[in-house]
Amino acid sequence: MTEYDVDFLISLIDEERPVLWDTSNEDYKNKFIKQDAWKDVCKSLFPNFEEKENNEKTKLARIFLCFVSSCRHENAIQRKSEARSTFETVSRPRYDDVRDVTLT
Repeated sequence: MTEYDVDFLISLIDEERPVLWDTSNEDYKNKFIKQDAWKDVCKSLFPNFEEKENNEKTKLARIFLCFVSSCRHENAIQRKSEARSTFETVSRPRYDDVRDVTLT
């Protein structure tokens, strides 16, 4: 698989086919509509996708879906890392600060 422009990939999935990611979309749970959407993405990415044999189409689709899965995994790791660093920078009262407070 060749290198692709990330913005182009995002536009193919995010902007043009919300059925692939938007859980509030009424067709999100319809696997046939989602399968058609993924085929459309593959048609946009791979030249002559329609003319290829079924086994070749399946191979290309699996490679692409592995790529998408890998991107999602990396994104999740990055979000966790950012959340962890944000959590660590929030100042929290320590026991020493709290014990000096007297209740009246």
